[in-house]
Amino acid sequence: MFPDPSTNPAITLLQARSRLAKEAEKEFLEAGRSNHAGRHFLDVFLLRQILVLRDEKGVAAEEIERRLGLQRGVLDRLGPKGVVADATPH
Repeated sequence: MFPDPSTNPAITLLQARSRLAKEAEKEFLEAGRSNHAGRHFLDVFLLRQILVLRDEKGVAAEEIERRLGLQRGVLDRLGPKGVVADATPH
């Protein structure tokens, strides 16, 4: 009688959003602990820091990840220079 909720795009989207929010909250609570693997959720401030270090100052991805406490490979997921860029006027 009713459609299968697992095939409803709106429900799938809400479930994914809820799952990501829980993961981000868990990451936030674990930050700073010695066994924390590093951050992979980025806020706007952190993203801008990454772009300035990478694109304007030429700092290597591995060094940025180490300095900012990010998981390995986070910068790779942003793509090469120009894919994600700082749009604020300088």
